Amino acid sequence: MRERLLVVDDDPTLRESLAALLRRVGYAVHIAGDGAAALAALEREHFDLVLTDLKMADPETGELSEKVGHALLVEIRRLYPGTPVVLITGNQTIHSAVEAMKAGASDYVTKPLRQKEIANKVAQALRGGMPQKDSWVMTFGRGSAIETRSPRMRELLETALRVAARDATVLISGPAGSGKEILARHLHAHSRRAGAPFLAAACGGIPESLFEDELFGHERGAFTGATRMRRGLFEQAASGTIYLDSIEETPLLLQGKLVPAIEARD
Repeated sequence: MRERLLVVDDDPTLRESLAALLRRVGYAVHIAGDGAAALAALEREHFDLVLTDLKMADPETGELSEKVGHALLVEIRRLYPGTPVVLITGNQTIHSAVEAMKAGASDYVTKPLRQKEIANKVAQALRGGMPQKDSWVMTFGRGSAIETRSPRMRELLETALRVAARDATVLISGPAGSGKEILARHLHAHSRRAGAPFLAAACGGIPESLFEDELFGHERGAFTGATRMRRGLFEQAASGTIYLDSIEETPLLLQGKLVPAIEARD
């Protein structure tokens, strides 16, 4: 017997597209245009999973708000606690999605939506049902995840989400092997720069004589032997993120040259 899914979205084009995708995968799909219609459908018949947009039009004001999807999640959890809920969210409401997961959502997918990711997340939620209370998973990038049972780590990841929404220089400290680059990629993947490059530079491994050239590049003819222009890592990461690993191993003179570039962030 095919699993029955309920797709909820106030955008008719998106909900029809999602329904068509999930039907091709093999599910029986019903659609609803808002929270009231979704709850009415759930009262009439059984569904194995609900896939709903987090940000939908408020029925009273007509304004888009993630509170609408969150309210629907809370009501489903109250009335149908065994039914997993997967949320659809944009990068700008990623923190709200995390809060919703703590309220009982099984998982979430971010816009722009990717067909394979949606199918995988739905399948995972159907297999696993409701998430374990002592487990918390943060998905980022393509197919990667940070999973933790540590309250302190959860707090760190939630803080990272708030920081990712801002254009700010971030210092990540910790011993070797503690996952500093993983956290840096987590920040990048949830920022407005996610579609641009993420480049990592191992500062401790760059010879002092090549340091400026590696990071800032040079113009053709800038010195003897410079037969062509070279783009440095800062330019290559334009509009993206550059991760300077082991920056404390960089000679002080060169650290001083890094400061203006880091402060400029352009």
